[in-house]
Amino acid sequence: VFTKDKKEMKVDTYSKWRVSSPLKFYETVRTTAGAHARLDDIIYSQTREVLGQHTLVEIVSGNRKEIREDITLRSRQNAENFGIEILDVRIKRADLPEANSQAVFGRMNAERKRQAKLYRSEGEEESLKIRSDADRERVEILAESKKINEETRGEADAVATKIYADSYQKDSDFFKFLRSHDVYRDSLQEGTTLLMDAESEFFKYLK
Repeated sequence: VFTKDKKEMKVDTYSKWRVSSPLKFYETVRTTAGAHARLDDIIYSQTREVLGQHTLVEIVSGNRKEIREDITLRSRQNAENFGIEILDVRIKRADLPEANSQAVFGRMNAERKRQAKLYRSEGEEESLKIRSDADRERVEILAESKKINEETRGEADAVATKIYADSYQKDSDFFKFLRSHDVYRDSLQEGTTLLMDAESEFFKYLK
């Protein structure tokens, strides 16, 4: 049979039926073999007609129950003329011919590759965004740390300056001593040799 989108399918069906009118059954088909032959024609015809109204995707993954019930109803109406009541028609198997199967498989494989490529692209884009955000946050954190460090150092220098100023106002000689001590500490490192006049102001507090 051919689907609505012109795809060929190999369909195998089976049915459940019973004799509803023995007289009509005998007058039209006479035997069980005759009934089977007539039912094969009816069911195949209705299956072909119903499946021809649906696409391959609808048949494979759509509402197969609705399709089956439609085939059963149509076949039942035709079988009544032969004293037969069709109870149910089922599709046992619906396969694609080999050439169609390969074509469908190729399209499915191409679609999977396309999806995989899309996912990889989206993953790389997300990874780049995460790295960019992390780098930006790192720069902001370093800048904030530097700002805090400079502010803290400035505050410490201000406090030190105030302490020196207060010390000078309270005891200028002691302040001069502290300043000289700092100079001695910074200048006279281990192994340092200085040649200076003994009366130099530099040695005032070393006497």
